[in-house]
Amino acid sequence: MIARAAIDGLIHRLGNGAIVSQCLYEYWVVATRPKAANRLGRMTPEVEQDLALITGIFVLLPDDEKIFSIWKSLVVTHAVSGKSAHDTRIVAAMQVHGVHDLLTFNVRDFRRYSSVVVHDPAAMTAQT
Repeated sequence: MIARAAIDGLIHRLGNGAIVSQCLYEYWVVATRPKAANRLGRMTPEVEQDLALITGIFVLLPDDEKIFSIWKSLVVTHAVSGKSAHDTRIVAAMQVHGVHDLLTFNVRDFRRYSSVVVHDPAAMTAQT
């Protein structure tokens, strides 16, 4: 599995990883959508187990009221619109918590943020 190999590689290089709750919400949405809707089609108990595994691996960073003000500044500065505003909230949370490295298959939408070092799981596993 590409994502798991990339996670293991980053943890080995950088230490323990962290995650924000928004990523867990978004995973739930994608994981529980039917396969016919181009998603994972997993059942609720399976996804619940996935969340337990994920939160056992990563530090769950708290939501913070500062995230909103940073998010607002970022979406205005970078003229973010539509679904990309969700990604911007992740960047805002990273800034609040001093996190710089991001592992994502959605590399393109995060390249606009100079504060983020974006790691593509597919590219990382191809290098090994």
